[in-house]
Amino acid sequence: MRVLRLVLAALVTVCALGGLARLHSPTLGPGGAAVRQLGFLRAELDDGAGDAAQAMFPEGYFFPHALYGLAWVDVGRHRADRAEALREVRWALSRLDGPQGTAPFSAGLAPRHGVFYAGWTNWLRGGMLSLQDTAARDPAEVERFERDSRDLAAAFDASATPFLQAYPDQSWPVDSTVAIASLRLHDALLPARYGDTVRRWLDGARERLDPATGLLPHVTDPRTGTPLRVPGPPRRASSSASSPMSTRCSPGSSTCASGSCSWCGRWGSGRRCANTRGAPTGPATSTAGRCRSASRCRRRW
Repeated sequence: MRVLRLVLAALVTVCALGGLARLHSPTLGPGGAAVRQLGFLRAELDDGAGDAAQAMFPEGYFFPHALYGLAWVDVGRHRADRAEALREVRWALSRLDGPQGTAPFSAGLAPRHGVFYAGWTNWLRGGMLSLQDTAARDPAEVERFERDSRDLAAAFDASATPFLQAYPDQSWPVDSTVAIASLRLHDALLPARYGDTVRRWLDGARERLDPATGLLPHVTDPRTGTPLRVPGPPRRASSSASSPMSTRCSPGSSTCASGSCSWCGRWGSGRRCANTRGAPTGPATSTAGRCRSASRCRRRW
């Protein structure tokens, strides 16, 4: 029996070590596990996975394409031949730049389409440029990255708060961190311009930390950057996680039990209110923002 236990323990150890080796060994090269998984994800996106996710939350179409592109940036950094990675990142950016990518976001904000959209796309565009030697970069892509970085910096410099709006009158600090990271990336790839902007942002952010956690607050006043308390039980800050929570809308009403539903849309056989970030996720099917049937309200708290 003792011998059997030793044999079983040895087998378990070998399997565990094999799993660790597979987890940490290079899997990013041609034909590696990461590339195969990205191939699956690309097929899903081509088959409408982004549209399906859009029915769940306002950034549903945006996030799968942005994260797909960023995953290819990481893969490209581990490969000598980066042509495939560059092609896929450009494809992801083209989807984000298209009408479905920009639809949930307001073109009237500064920066255009809000800091969530502008920050993530700039971060991805900079990642694409980081895969190329300076001489090999497309001048048009460089110019777009410079222009978008300039617009982001101008918006931060003109703002009384370090936390820009992602949607009209709504500000989540986590979105501004991505935008600031993209400005740092700009200065790593191109002649440095935004050091002062980044330093001012850091000073302003440190002055507005959540007093309860010492972390960046989850949501802030869009005009002052003052941390706002979200009604209901305590939840993790954006610094650690953000997840949607569903509540029920009353039939014929635009009010939820824990907040307001300002928009209704038809998804499949039912209707949902989408006020996750105060922006619609599809064409409205109601008037005056009132739900005409029992609906599902999604709020990102």
